[in-house]
Amino acid sequence: MIYRTRFVSSVILGFGLFFHGCSEPKETHTPVISEKVFGSTADITAAEARAFLDSDKSISYLDVRTVKEFETARPARSSNIPFLVFDENGNRAKNADFLKIVEANFEKGAKLVVGCQSGGRSKMAQGVLKEAGFTSAVNMLGGFGGKRSAIGTMKYEGWSQLEFPTESGPCEDRGYFAHKAKVGG
Repeated sequence: MIYRTRFVSSVILGFGLFFHGCSEPKETHTPVISEKVFGSTADITAAEARAFLDSDKSISYLDVRTVKEFETARPARSSNIPFLVFDENGNRAKNADFLKIVEANFEKGAKLVVGCQSGGRSKMAQGVLKEAGFTSAVNMLGGFGGKRSAIGTMKYEGWSQLEFPTESGPCEDRGYFAHKAKVGG
């Protein structure tokens, strides 16, 4: 309900700014990032995540999907450290090196937007990060591909549904193997 209220408020504000801004020069305004959001166990929408990432370049998007998912398509400027990996039997298992690799690449106080495909893995990863002392990691609801309800309706739009900037292909400097190399793996 809170997210619907935020959405409706954003739409109303957007229309007001659009119509008001037609006859006057537009001011450039950088949204203020609430320390309450990044200092809590908050969940944010993809739209909020993009606003934060666009307004503050010190915020990082940590994509916890598999390498294959990340290379297929990802939010622009994101980094990849999978929370789950495939074991020798082809089953998903927790990445035993996840926390160690995150700690080697990000400061404990770094502002992180943690995202996955629909929000489940990223919520688990956020919990692990919070427990390890990462005080400013937030979970992105809907992830990259959106979150559907049990009956198939869209519960949270993801990054791709909102047509936010994406990249694809191998990522030499922000991909999993680049991050893993910092811990000698």
